[in-house]
Amino acid sequence: MREGLKKFWMARVERERKILIFASIFILASLLYAFVWQPGEKAIGQLKTELPAMRSKVAEMRIEASEIESMKKTSPLLHQDIKESIASLAKSSGMQIAGIEADPDGHVHAQFPSVSFDNWIAWLDTLGQRDHVRLESARIRRLNNQGKVKIEAIFGAVS
Repeated sequence: MREGLKKFWMARVERERKILIFASIFILASLLYAFVWQPGEKAIGQLKTELPAMRSKVAEMRIEASEIESMKKTSPLLHQDIKESIASLAKSSGMQIAGIEADPDGHVHAQFPSVSFDNWIAWLDTLGQRDHVRLESARIRRLNNQGKVKIEAIFGAVS
């Protein structure tokens, strides 16, 4: 291949070589313009129109994030209310709680040593509707008694 190109080039007169060089440069410049420069300019123009909207969205997100942080800092009473709601509803429903505690992140951890699974599901529904508390995660283990389970659950406020 290389040898063929060398023969082709040497067979050309000086004027043809110059024409081929200028044609190659023109084609290369045209390709660079078509596939690099023009798409870049188009992208820059698009960014110039989209960037102000994106900056305003970022500003809104920062404001919302600061509001969320301030709400987290001022809501320990809310966490205590969730804990009290869970404890009082469990007591009124006849469900035994082995332990219940609130963590700084706003979650309440509760342990139910032996409850009927069906009763627990109904109790969760009541807790969600009445007190606006949701189950975030649970570890449920079957006990030897039929229909009885041991539950370790994490609750949070419905947002």
